[in-house]
Amino acid sequence: MELPQDRRLHWLEASRASDEAVLAEVRRLIQNAEETLALSGGALSPSARADRHAAARLLNAGYLLAERFEIQAFLGSGGMGEVYSAMDKELGMAVATKVIRGEYAARPDFVHRLKREVQIARRLNNPNLCRVYDVHRIFLPDTGETVALSMELLHGGTLSEYLRSGPLPLGRALSILKGIAAGIDAAHAAGILHRDLKGANIILIEESETIRPVITDFGLSREIHSLEETQSLFGPGSIAGTPGYMAPEQLLGQELSARTDIYSLGVIGFEMATGRLPFEGETALAIALRRLQEQAPAPRRFRQDLPESWDAAIRACLSAKPERRPASGAAFIQLLNQAPVRGRGLLRRTFFVSLGALAAAEIARFWPRAPHHPAEAVASVKRGEEFVRRRNQEGIQNAIQEFRRAAQLDSRYAEAWSGLADAYVAALHYDLLDPNVARIEAKRAAETALQLDSHSGIATGALAYIQSVDFDHWRSAEPLFTRAIRLAPNEAIIFSWYAAYLGRLGRFSEALAQAHRALDIEPASFYCNHQLAAELFRARRFDDYFRQAEELVRLQPFEASSYLTLARACEWLGQYERGLQCCDEAAKYRKSPVAACYRATIEAARGNRDAAVEIAKQMRPIWQNGPFESSLLTHLYARLNAYADVMDIIDRAFRRGDPTVLACPTDAYLDGLRTLPRYRAFLRRLGFQPT
Repeated sequence: MELPQDRRLHWLEASRASDEAVLAEVRRLIQNAEETLALSGGALSPSARADRHAAARLLNAGYLLAERFEIQAFLGSGGMGEVYSAMDKELGMAVATKVIRGEYAARPDFVHRLKREVQIARRLNNPNLCRVYDVHRIFLPDTGETVALSMELLHGGTLSEYLRSGPLPLGRALSILKGIAAGIDAAHAAGILHRDLKGANIILIEESETIRPVITDFGLSREIHSLEETQSLFGPGSIAGTPGYMAPEQLLGQELSARTDIYSLGVIGFEMATGRLPFEGETALAIALRRLQEQAPAPRRFRQDLPESWDAAIRACLSAKPERRPASGAAFIQLLNQAPVRGRGLLRRTFFVSLGALAAAEIARFWPRAPHHPAEAVASVKRGEEFVRRRNQEGIQNAIQEFRRAAQLDSRYAEAWSGLADAYVAALHYDLLDPNVARIEAKRAAETALQLDSHSGIATGALAYIQSVDFDHWRSAEPLFTRAIRLAPNEAIIFSWYAAYLGRLGRFSEALAQAHRALDIEPASFYCNHQLAAELFRARRFDDYFRQAEELVRLQPFEASSYLTLARACEWLGQYERGLQCCDEAAKYRKSPVAACYRATIEAARGNRDAAVEIAKQMRPIWQNGPFESSLLTHLYARLNAYADVMDIIDRAFRRGDPTVLACPTDAYLDGLRTLPRYRAFLRRLGFQPT
């Protein structure tokens, strides 16, 4: 592998090895290693070194790739391609583009892997995860047809490069580990395992006085619930991962879980704290065998000043048994931060605990036993309930992690499963996850909760919501909602879900009544207040909508959606300047295309068509990759009277399962489409009469 790529197989054929089986195996290993290098995220780093023996570069500065990407600089090369920085003329932003050499782009299996990586990466939206935008078929004058990946341009070196100078100060190590843990938890929340988490796949971005780690290379990742076979290092299949970082179950080709990535996170923590890997050897096989035969060493053996909490947390991650590892990256960080337990006062506490235990035992003789759940699981459910109330992206991601952790600690904990269903419904409602993934996970969690507790109102309500966004059965969800309310008459969230359903049906007065019932139960709930605003807008009560939007800003002055709701209210009341100011405020708290869409819609409403069209040109390609609600684009194009574009967006959103299209029939922005045959056909498709 130290030879230039074009000389490796020549060297092999010129060798005097007579065993054909050995030759075939070495060819296979070279091919696998080259493919892994080609998909390596380390090549994204501008500090990556070019291969000294590589052939002439494929592209030069100034070349316009695919009539869209203007090449700016060569960044580095891998076994099968080259990486350049480029300006995306269509989106007006700097990107990295990875150009694959033609001989590999001609292989359908390799192109399939690239497309799969993009499909996975599109489901991940987190500052600690590298964004991959798309795969492009391109034609190069010298080499012919090939493919290229466009992705986020990352300016920094890899963690592996950073660690060449030795272990890190603990404060800096903790800061970096928090970012890595947040990224991997976000991937797990989206249902994705990385399977090759290591220092070479983590780019460190210097920002002001902090360092932001970004996880790259999802080329070996797979869905958590996928039935895809896992290959063993010792079996006939290809190596899936890097031996120095692989968990024992990964080495043996056994079933993988989120805790498989947590093992790799522990290896990274060990390396950052000590400057070395827990298991080392001359070959990958030697490292793997040591991992299977030996217990991981204590990190304090190599760094005497390492706190006990760090030693214990890292060793927990490196446990041979997955169930003994922390359930998430957040749980690992929590262990790192734990203070050591002191012995002072222990006898006194033990005395009072014993008295309490005796009293509890006596009461239990006369009181029916409630299900007992581990304290750690109960704590996770409580944290999850708090996170899910926030109804924002970070809160929902944290809620999913906490509820999953509780369910892993106690698989018969009904509240953990119903909470998980609630969190996935929120992710579906706010378009925070791929709608098909969120729908499947919400349904699975709700059904599990109901198997454990058939009277769970939240789980029944979650199933009702899932049915209410099912294109084929959505109009028959009402009986489930009414059952959920009978089971849990004090759960405000169920009334809000029911309000949204009734509003989509056009039963505005009933929807508003349910939204007000939710607020009677939880008057300070941001979600319930937000839902009331949505129903007021749907009912065309714009003055009331404006007042409710101001209430949202009062409740949550640091939440982007508060200002965006007020921006929309200002738009419909003709207060355009104030609406644009609200968009500016929202952009301070949420860096996404959403605020730009609101701004463009206001510009179109006040007659500034050129500004609106320019933003629309930028937003539509981003939307095609799926990171925000379809309704935002339909509103913009409706304001521009571009009804053919509106219908194209609706049709595409419908095909990809976006539940927000169910709100179109009662959307005030789309009233002007009702005479169009294409829109009338769409209404019939959803079960409405066009009149």
